Amino acid sequence: MLDATKHYLKYASLWLTSRGLTSLMMMGAVLMLGADIGLAVLTVLPVSLAVSTYLSNDDTNFRKVKMRNAYRHELAAELGIDPKTVTVEDLDRVAKGAGKFELQGNGVLKDQLDKYYKERNFSILSTALAIGISAVAVMAMSLGSFAAIPEFVSGALGNSPVGS
Repeated sequence: MLDATKHYLKYASLWLTSRGLTSLMMMGAVLMLGADIGLAVLTVLPVSLAVSTYLSNDDTNFRKVKMRNAYRHELAAELGIDPKTVTVEDLDRVAKGAGKFELQGNGVLKDQLDKYYKERNFSILSTALAIGISAVAVMAMSLGSFAAIPEFVSGALGNSPVGS
């Protein structure tokens, strides 16, 4: 229970810190770049995606560790090793039935791990989608219309304007 509490407090603090840093970096980029909020969006939002990806992956790894701890003795018996030496990789091997042990695989463990991976992938994909929509919306608001976005992006990246 204490490990779970510490993990979720860490998760919450990292999430809040990443959102706060994203906001601060956005404000700083706008101040440093003048009124060019679109360029700030293009430089800051990928950092937010990276932090969100890290948090999603870290949460998945934490869940795998909890699962390993819960099934430590069963995994050790399946692999014929000491329970103290069971790793998360051993959990993956038993679940998938891979490796030198020629295991058949454990469908229950595999299904649970697959659920964790799907949740992680959905979290990353939905964050990327939200960041993309946010970037388009902020650029559209700063430019006054969606029609000017391609020209803005090419100018922000140092290319000549579209159609020149």
